[in-house]
Amino acid sequence: MKNNAEFRAKYANMPMDKFMKLPIEELKEISTVRYETGYHAGSLHYLALKAQKVLYDRKFLEQRMPGEVKIIKMGKDSTENKNIAVKNLSDITLRPKISREDMLKIIKKAYTDTYFLRIYNHQYDKPQKQDYNNVISYLRKLFPSIYDFREAKKLLNLESMDRLEVCYTRIFLRNMWKKKCNDKKEHWKKSILEQYGTWQEYFKACGWIEHNGSYYKPEVIKKIANPDVLKQFHVVSYHLEKRKGYRGKKSKIKENAILKEKKR
Repeated sequence: MKNNAEFRAKYANMPMDKFMKLPIEELKEISTVRYETGYHAGSLHYLALKAQKVLYDRKFLEQRMPGEVKIIKMGKDSTENKNIAVKNLSDITLRPKISREDMLKIIKKAYTDTYFLRIYNHQYDKPQKQDYNNVISYLRKLFPSIYDFREAKKLLNLESMDRLEVCYTRIFLRNMWKKKCNDKKEHWKKSILEQYGTWQEYFKACGWIEHNGSYYKPEVIKKIANPDVLKQFHVVSYHLEKRKGYRGKKSKIKENAILKEKKR
């Protein structure tokens, strides 16, 4: 096929539903048609791009035949995990009952005066996107399981909160995350002491250096040669006083040599 009057008259005004039902061989021929003259000479015709898109969509649909589509349903394991998530969250208080005055006191300690005044003056407005996203991020940290996260989000019901409540929830979840990290750290310390008995034995096992009763982590010194970035990577050519391929500082020796030649 070529980009002639017959080709444009046949396919340009063809409806899309009819164009999509064309045979694959015909679509492949249309997809290779290019402009011959003009500014876009050599590039694909807009009908060729259209045919390529139809071929791609048809190939994608063939991979997903109606008989091969699998509807994924919640199995036994997932329902059990969901029930476990509900049991775990029933013992955790994500939205404690606290008065708005107490919320304001806690927020005042956490933020500066200027930011606290913004929250105080607009406490009944919709929550800001930043505070909402921070609450979601802390929920994801506290509940790595997708079932726990969904149930926690339902329990919080963030859509019904105003700006003050979301700011307080953000602080409350941040404190919960800090407490979880501290508990994890204390558990790690306890396991180390149970395994080695003392910290000195643990440091010796790790290869730390002892000096005056204290242990220091040995410094790992890596010897890496710095690249010579000022090194001339190609020959600088000169034509009279003009420089070609110049890099780095101006060469006074070359400049003086050129000036001497010009004086002669």
